[in-house]
Formats: sequence, structure tokens, C-alpha cells
Amino acid sequence: MSSNNLDYGDIILQRSISHFRGQILTNCLEMLGYNIINNSRIGEICGNKLLTSLILKKNNVPTPKSYFSFNSDSAFDIVDSQDLENKPLVFKPVIGSWGRGVFPVRNKEVGKMIIEMRQESSSPFSNIYYFQELINRPPRDIRCIVLGEQVVAAIYRYSSNDEWRTNVSRGGKAEMIKITS
Repeated sequence: MSSNNLDYGDIILQRSISHFRGQILTNCLEMLGYNIINNSRIGEICGNKLLTSLILKKNNVPTPKSYFSFNSDSAFDIVDSQDLENKPLVFKPVIGSWGRGVFPVRNKEVGKMIIEMRQESSSPFSNIYYFQELINRPPRDIRCIVLGEQVVAAIYRYSSNDEWRTNVSRGGKAEMIKITS
């Protein structure tokens, strides 16, 4: 592929649904000199929940308490050390979307079963265990689009009646929020 054959304009908005396909395509287009929104570094951070948590923490952005490990033994230790009946966790894959592979961990037995299930996977990402505290919230969350320091758009995401996750792919619905001060 030669950049001489491509004319996409001054800026390309990257919206591939596939994280890996989008990430690789963004890298290729950047190498050809195109300006991409969101650039490959942003895609790398935002496509990885662990990296996102680390960047938010480094910049003092309040987030749910998070735990991670790189082997099943320390993941078992995380589960064993928590009072899950009073402070449940959420297990999340570090790479993923649409609520797939996201589980509430309300007791040690379920936590250990999730870890054991992940041990059976051949994906290298399965050996990264990522937990966050389960936040007691209304049946909705808020998603914002920020440009620089300015919130330019936001939505509420509501869970469906039989689902705790707010993902639209899981039956949730989105509603625009009027941006105010």
C-alpha cells in the first residue's frame, strides 16, 4: 500500500468495532502520514482496561479500586483477601467490550471459578487478572466524550431490567445528557 494511492482528507476518524483491527489499521495509516482520531497511543490505552486504570490513577482521576495480577496464584490471593459479601468485585478482561467476560464476584467460590475458567484459555490475555470494586450505583452509568479539558458530549447508559451491566449490546439503552457546568 502506498500513500500516493490514498486520499482520505486531512483527518481520519477511526471507528473500527474490532479493537485489534482498529489498532493495527490506525498504526498503518499513521505510518503513511495520516492524522487519526483517536491516534494509536489513545487506542492502546483506552482499549486496555488495566492501562486505562493506571493512567487515570497517575492523573488523580477518581476510579473504582482496582486489583490486577499476572498469574492465577496471586489472583486467588486477591479473591481470598477480599470481603466479597460486603464489598463485591467485578472481574473484567483487560481487552474487551460489549460486557463480554465481565462477571460480578460476590463470593470467593465464584471468584475462584472464574480464575480457574481463565486458566483453561490459550489467550495470552487470560493470564492477566483484573478486578475492580463493584460500585453501588443506580441502574445506569455515564459516558463522556472529552476533547482536551472540555466535555463535549455525554450519555446515560441504562441497564435492561434483567441485567446489571449497562452495555447496549446487553439490552441496555442510551440517552443523551445535556452538558451543563
